[in-house]
Amino acid sequence: MKDYLKDFNWKRLRFIRKLDIITDIYNDPVEIFTKSTSLLGKYLPFQYCILKMKNICGKDQEFFSDDIAKNLFNDLPQGSGKKNDIIISGLHAYIRPLKLKDIADSEKHKYVFGNFIFFFDHRLCFNERLILRDFIDFINDSLFLLGKLDHMKNMFSKYIPGSLVEKIEDIKDINNLLKGSREEIAVLFADVRGFTSYSEKNPPEKVIGFLNKLFRIIISEVFAEKGMVDKFIGDAAMAIFGAPVKYDEPFKNAINCALNIQDSLKELLRSYPELGVGIGINFGSAITGNIGSIERLEYTAIGDVINTASRLEGVARKGEILIPEKLAELAERYFIVENIGSHSLKGKSNPVFIYNVKKRK
Repeated sequence: MKDYLKDFNWKRLRFIRKLDIITDIYNDPVEIFTKSTSLLGKYLPFQYCILKMKNICGKDQEFFSDDIAKNLFNDLPQGSGKKNDIIISGLHAYIRPLKLKDIADSEKHKYVFGNFIFFFDHRLCFNERLILRDFIDFINDSLFLLGKLDHMKNMFSKYIPGSLVEKIEDIKDINNLLKGSREEIAVLFADVRGFTSYSEKNPPEKVIGFLNKLFRIIISEVFAEKGMVDKFIGDAAMAIFGAPVKYDEPFKNAINCALNIQDSLKELLRSYPELGVGIGINFGSAITGNIGSIERLEYTAIGDVINTASRLEGVARKGEILIPEKLAELAERYFIVENIGSHSLKGKSNPVFIYNVKKRK
């Protein structure tokens, strides 16, 4: 008896190791379905197999091992989506739910993502049920990647246009996005001039009301130029162009956005003559990715290009859009820029030549 259990445990161990390899290699649920069920068939022969799941957009999808499996699926009684063992057309159907963990609280919450349905010509014994349970547990863990992608889509939808959110679904290896990568991006900082004095003289509800109107305009213009609203810092906003979804010449989108912001704010600022907005933009290589912990993750960019953009915004006066010399050389193909001299920026050992973007050509 002990030898039998030893052999069986080794069999389970080999099975799990091979599953581990499959789920490491493949991220696509259909590929996982195809490769893993092919492996399962060598350890636990079944007649037919079905995967019923919701894709990232929430639409139902079904995958069948063959046409007979499709017919058997149509014969399943209503309400059989939960864990169940039933007989269909003389075959034993084992329905096992796929569950994804909630990324925000992975230890407590799970939601049903779909079902695996296996058809056998006999009732499974205890050991065979263990193999099936191992299989489902491993598939659930591997599909946790899709839970992270779904969470990322929901997270990014708050900061970037829906058309760009949809493109995130095509990213095969989301681990690279989570770990970070180096990208050529444009960064925009916009800050309210005169805000400290204004906030000291007015009640909180009026101050918040103004900021909400201001940020609503900024968000709209950033989205219109395929940008991502990275964060709000008091009365300032930071936006990224060219990540997480890449496109050509993101600096052009950032400068267009800045011009649109200044133009769109004119009507709002007529009621607040003491206020204005200064903008700083930079373009270059930065590290982008999710930073934080499981409790709070934030997609952002870090690097000197971001620091310089922030410093430029710090010296921008009302209505100005300041860019460094290197960016001005690229921008002058599309925009009229004015050299306003060199400035000493915090963190820079040498003075930086700064240009003010006036208008489009």
